[in-house]
Order: sequence, then C-alpha cells, then structure tokens
Amino acid sequence: MQRAAVFLAGVAAAGLAACAHPASGPDLIVENARLFDPRTGDVSDGQSIIVDDGFIVEVRPTTASERARKVIDAGGRLVTPGFIDTHVHFQHQFHDTRDLSPPDRTRLGRMFTAYGVTTVADMGQPQAWIPELVRWQKESVHGSPDVILVAGSIGSTHEWDPTPPPHHDIVANPEEARALVGKWQDLGADRIKLYWKLEKPELDAAADEIAKRGMTAYAHLDNGITSISDGLDAGVRHFEHTFTTYRTIIDPDDLLPMISERMEFSSPRGLDEWTRALSLYHDEVERRPDLKSAFDALLDRMAEEEASLSTALNILAAHAGSSPVYASFDAFPPRTEGSIREEWVSEETARDAFKTILAQLKRAHDNGVMLRIGTDAGNGGASLLAEMMLLTEAGIPVEDVLRIGTLNGAETLGIEDSAGIIEAGRPADFVLFDEDPFEDAAHFRSGLTVIDDGAVYEPQPSPVPALEARLRTDGAEAVGGSVNLEGAHAIEVSAAVMRFLQKGDIDNARFLMDRIGPLLSGEEPGAYLEVQYLWPLTQGLLSQGRPEDAIAVARFGTEVHGESGPSLEVLGNAQANGGDVLGAKATFERALAANPDSRQARSALEQINGYLEANPEAAAPESP
Repeated sequence: MQRAAVFLAGVAAAGLAACAHPASGPDLIVENARLFDPRTGDVSDGQSIIVDDGFIVEVRPTTASERARKVIDAGGRLVTPGFIDTHVHFQHQFHDTRDLSPPDRTRLGRMFTAYGVTTVADMGQPQAWIPELVRWQKESVHGSPDVILVAGSIGSTHEWDPTPPPHHDIVANPEEARALVGKWQDLGADRIKLYWKLEKPELDAAADEIAKRGMTAYAHLDNGITSISDGLDAGVRHFEHTFTTYRTIIDPDDLLPMISERMEFSSPRGLDEWTRALSLYHDEVERRPDLKSAFDALLDRMAEEEASLSTALNILAAHAGSSPVYASFDAFPPRTEGSIREEWVSEETARDAFKTILAQLKRAHDNGVMLRIGTDAGNGGASLLAEMMLLTEAGIPVEDVLRIGTLNGAETLGIEDSAGIIEAGRPADFVLFDEDPFEDAAHFRSGLTVIDDGAVYEPQPSPVPALEARLRTDGAEAVGGSVNLEGAHAIEVSAAVMRFLQKGDIDNARFLMDRIGPLLSGEEPGAYLEVQYLWPLTQGLLSQGRPEDAIAVARFGTEVHGESGPSLEVLGNAQANGGDVLGAKATFERALAANPDSRQARSALEQINGYLEANPEAAAPESP
C-alpha cells in the first residue's frame, strides 16, 4: 500500500520514537486488550495498542495513565488483525459495464469493512477497470477495505464460448498470453489470475511470463482443460477454491454413475444445484480408496511445493444446509436460499456429504497446505465470518483459523509487511470481538468493533432497506415523493427492485426503477435489471403456480428494455408456460422481428405452431 511505504520510509529515517504525539496524546488507544498474534498463535492479555495518524506506533502492556484523543477500553476483549478476503469479485458489488466511482468504495465498506474485512483481493474484472483499481490499490480510504488487484481471468479461445463475460480475457495462442501479461504489468498490475479455460500451451506461456516479470500468478484450474497439477508443473503456487481439488483427480461425469450406484442421482440443473452437487462429488472421491489416495497425493504435493488454496467454503455450505449465511456464485437475482428441486438431492444428504469437504480441508491444513479465505461471494464479509466458523467446525484450532483469515492471506498476496499482524509501524487495521471465538466458534459472528485506517469504522447504512420496508408496509402511492436516496448505491436499489419482482409486486418495483436514474452516471436504468435476471425471476413465479405474476414481471421487463429481442423472449416464455399460447406466439413473432437471428425465438415459434396445428381448438379465440 502507498500509505505503508511512505510511513515506513519515515520510520527507517528517524525511528519510531520520532513519531511524536501531540500534547493531547495520540489519536487512539485501545487498552486492556487480549491481543492475538497470528505468527505464534499466542494471546497476550492486558495489552494497549497506540494509534496515531492511521498507524500503530506502539504495542505494550496497559498502564493506568493512558491518554489519547480517543480511548477504547477493550475490557479483555479479543483483538485480532483485520481480516483478508483473498478472492472477491467486484462485479458482484457493482455493475460490470460501468466505470468505477467513489460511491463504490462506500458500498465495499458496507459489504466488507463492517464485518472486519479490511483487505480484499479483486480476482478478475473488466479490463476497463484495471487503471482505476491500480489507483485504489495505492490509496487507502477510511471506511472501505484496502484493495489488492489481481488482474483479469486469462482463458483460451473455445468455439463453445463465443461470448465470454467482460471479466474474462481470451487469448488465441501462447504469444497472445505473454502479450496480455505484459499489457497488464504496463498498466500497473503485478498479480495475474489464470482461469480454467486456459489450454496447457497458453497456461505454460502465461505462467512463465508472469514469473519472468517478477509478478505473481493465482489460478482457478478445473473443468477438465487444465488442472492444479498442470499449474504446479507450470510453476504456479496459488490456487483458487476448495472445489477445484477433486476435479484434478476425476471428471464429474465419471462420478455420476458411481454416485448413482448407491442413491438416486441425476445431473444438476442450474448453478445452485451444481453447487450442491460439489459436496457429493467430494464425498464420492472420499468413498473410493483409489480416488482418495490420489486426492491425498495431490494435497501432499501442494504442501511439498508450498502451495496455497483459497476456500470458497461458505457457498458450498450454504447449498448443503450447513451455514446460517446464504451465499451464491451468482449474486443476482437476490435470494435467501438456492433454487433446487425438491425431488433432487435432499438437504440432509448434501449436509452429510459436505462434512467430507470439511474433513478434506482439515487434512490439507494438517499436511501443510496454506489455506486462506477467499469467499468468492457477493456478501463477502458475512461469508468470511461464516467460513471461519466452518473451519473451526472442521477441527482446525481457532488460532489457526485466525491465521488463515489474516496472515496467510497477507503472505499469499505479498502484503505481509503491511497487513496480517498488529505491531508498530503497520497500518492500524484491526478488530475487537464482542464475544470470544476461543470460547465458542459461533462467536466469530458476534458483534465487532472495527478499527480501519486508525479510526473506528462507523457504518454508513444504505437508505434502501428502510425505504423498501416502507414500500412493503404502505405501498408506493402512500410513500409518494418523500424519498431520500442519498448515500444509496444503484445496485442496492436494483436488488430491492428484484425482491419486489420476486413477489410479483410491480407497482413498488416500478416506483424504485423510476428513482434509480439520479444514482447513475450516464447509464441506462435497464443496466440494473438485466434481461438475464428476468428469466429466473419469471421461472421462479411459474414454479410457484403464479403465471399471471410471471407474465406481469416479464411485461415490466419490456417496459424497462423496450421491444428488445431478449426481453420479448422472456415474455414469450412466461406466456407459453403460463397458458397464453396465442399471446406467446405474437410475442415471439415480435422478438424474431426485433432479432431475425434469434434461434430461441425461431425454435419457440416452431414449437408453438406445431402445438397449434395438433390442437386447433387452442388457436380459436375465446367466446366473449
């Protein structure tokens, strides 16, 4: 961090004693603290942390004469370094087609700093964001976590992936992979993410170029193209997500018949079912001696080569009924539980299988694999605290869990000189627990006091939840124009819009969409209610037996997006599945007129026309 470099340069020149305090004392003293040291796992009672100008200037036993502008009596509360989330995606927090802006950092504070997370690593982002994120990395802002940029997600060209998302960067050959690494370094990035879409020649070239340039690689490798073993062969030492480990051992398609031998099991449908299936895949590997042996050999190799592994544990737990905090790989539409068929794998079965993942992580930790928390979740702060609780449930000692959430992340990201430890000369980012997790792992989710950049973090709550509650109680007409959205983020408003749409409440959704404009910087409001989100919203209502609400939500989508082909396709699907076949036919005809190349609209029309030919009575208009 830029601030750390400047401060430490002064310390080197003049010594810590030269950091004189004003007559009134330093900015902050936290006294009578139980101070945790992640280097040793020890806890020291009766300690004071003296803070001035955003930095820790001294740590020493508490005396009776502490003087400062602000004194916090910890009263024996546990104090730890600020937590570090080594794998987040800012596109979960902000729309990925827009430029970054100062309100975005306030939102990061609400989502991370409020939970004690004082450093986050953005793993993959649109290329247009990289210059601004380089600036964020250099500039610490009170009330928002420090930002570490891990640039891009490099993948190879594939015919089956013609339109990769904005945060994926596609290369056609090893030369392009090397050039892209150089481009990012020229922009100021020194950490690069390698993605599972990389073929081995491009993986080897990118990893080699990263090493030659003195940069650091982080790799998410699975899905049968390249693996953790390939990454280790290429010199990569930092790997993403617990669930990528089993994929190095066996293809999930080969696991399906194995699982089906002992239980009724079919391929997962959709992202949430796939997430639940991951627990079953890990469990099946554990049940097969040959696969378990190969899995343990992978852990041994990772430990021998001093590799690190990020967790993404709470997302798996949430879809296995094993976490109080719901999280998903897909942040939108917002929801509090996964979309999983009742007749598919039960929560009880998934919960039992998830215990295998905890056992495997415990073995990885015991074998010497450096675990670090990387939530990969939109609600990263809440998920991080849940992950520390889950790691304790796995049997990992609390002191090791705290190291995993602090110093391990700092060392992996190369910021151990400025983060992960509470000592003089470092930025003052630390956390006071209301209740002690050494006494009960559930206390990881107790209240916190967060010191960020040397000052107490005072949350800046969004006005959206209160407005949403008023609308639910009184309705849009009663609320009227008495609305103040100062301090709100557009993505928070759009999430509330989607929650109303999930209930079929068009009036309140429209009320909020009409007021999202002033929060935007030249963007269209429709960017915050993407067509891709309308599809699961309408399907959810149809599955609840509410076709009229589904059609109403789809019509609202056409209001927002106009007569675009995709929005009309959503409406046509809702009408067809809701029993309005003639309406669906007319809508798909409009969709095809708007986009003559739409295979979905053409296919839907063929099916509808075939149905009407076979059922001519359905084509007859109803009698008045």
